[in-house]
Amino acid sequence: MPTLVAPRITDLLITDYFKDGSSRPESSYPVLLTSSSCLNSSHSSDSMPGLNAPTAYDYVQGLYRLLAIQAGSSSAAESAVKEIFIQAFEDAGKQLERLDFDGLFRTAFLNGDSYPRKAEPELNGWARKLHQLPEPERFSITLFCLEILPPATIAEITGTTIDTLAERVAKARKELNFQLS
Repeated sequence: MPTLVAPRITDLLITDYFKDGSSRPESSYPVLLTSSSCLNSSHSSDSMPGLNAPTAYDYVQGLYRLLAIQAGSSSAAESAVKEIFIQAFEDAGKQLERLDFDGLFRTAFLNGDSYPRKAEPELNGWARKLHQLPEPERFSITLFCLEILPPATIAEITGTTIDTLAERVAKARKELNFQLS
């Protein structure tokens, strides 16, 4: 059986993401994407060494991709991202520079069961394979492969330890290997 090297989801999902060819809802978020003070905000102090800090755009795109994989639907993902972002914006006193970007993913995790899931997902390729994984592996490996948050933050968001996160990622990779063989 060939060994699966987990590719970066951001590389895989930019193209062939949805059956209709859409992959980026950037026009859906004009307030965030036009705020220059927020676009270059630095990541938390525990960011991964050697990698550039994610921008606000990276966070929104990552959240969208995570929710699209969770729901299997672009419209459900767009609605959920808007809902999460609006709440986070209000919680930040309507000041983008105070917005807790890591908190966007925390909210997505906590509210995961409340987002509708499409019976027949609109996803293609790797996104579809990820969508088919069981929880908690699906959320954990998707967030891990997006490479926006460091593993310690992902473990904190999912209420686990680094060791448990590593086990979930390994289990998901093994399942993806099985699906691809």
